[in-house]
Amino acid sequence: MNWSYILFILSIVITIICIVLFIVIPGFPLFILFFLPPIFCWSQKQQAESTSYSLPRCPVCGKFLLEPNEKYCPHCGEPLGRD
Repeated sequence: MNWSYILFILSIVITIICIVLFIVIPGFPLFILFFLPPIFCWSQKQQAESTSYSLPRCPVCGKFLLEPNEKYCPHCGEPLGRD
């Protein structure tokens, strides 16, 4: 289990406890904004996954190739110069 999932679950639990204590105990400080689920973990993970590897591009049209060892570009049909 990744640390971001553990942090997400923990922050949800703390937020729920803070809401319940705010309702039950009058004057309990409401720190919900500090414990909201960290959505930024998922955005950082998606950015990391998108740049973790790079797909080769066609030198003619610039689009991504579906397979790294293709001889012809599937988009424009130009040869890629690979033997």
